[in-house]
Amino acid sequence: MAEKTLYTALGHFRCRNDGGGRRYPVILMDHREFGMDPQEMTLWTALCWRLTDRQRAEDFYEQLSNGMELFPRRSFSDCLDRLVTRGLVAKGSGTTDFDALYDLLGGLYVVPISSSFPLKVVTFLKLLCSGTAPGSAAALFRRDRRTEPERHIMALSRCAPLSTAELVQCAECDISAAVGRRLRCCMEIRRRPATTSYRKCGLPQRVNL
Repeated sequence: MAEKTLYTALGHFRCRNDGGGRRYPVILMDHREFGMDPQEMTLWTALCWRLTDRQRAEDFYEQLSNGMELFPRRSFSDCLDRLVTRGLVAKGSGTTDFDALYDLLGGLYVVPISSSFPLKVVTFLKLLCSGTAPGSAAALFRRDRRTEPERHIMALSRCAPLSTAELVQCAECDISAAVGRRLRCCMEIRRRPATTSYRKCGLPQRVNL
């Protein structure tokens, strides 16, 4: 059976000013800034908010880069491998799509996105200025209705920097989000026997601090 591989972009896009009135894009990740050339930024944009295989990633990239003069001009494979090596694109492989998805997400850390009211207002105005219909833009103000497991996962992700695999372990062991510090949460994980899903992600049973 052929192995399946999925890709997704990592980090947050920001624009910086060089002090001379010129703006340039950077990717923020793990409190670090990463610069990109135009071709890397195009490919990163094609993978942003997507979990996709290599062929579809190349299709999205070709759509974005059509008509653009990108320098340096590497092959798609070289550019993708470069972003993976730099840690700006994550990939996961497995015999099925589910295994590939688990391999991709297992070692990634979940960072909740801010949903403050001022940020929603600013985003709403930006959407209106970009031509989005008011009805569609107003969806930003709808209350996020989460299930109990979803609320549990979100609360855990806010209490400590936990990887996807650690969040799964916490949820399976019913560890409370009231454990507010990483030390206490990790000590709870250490005392629990490793479950099938935790071993499957390839992480050690002990979480080193």
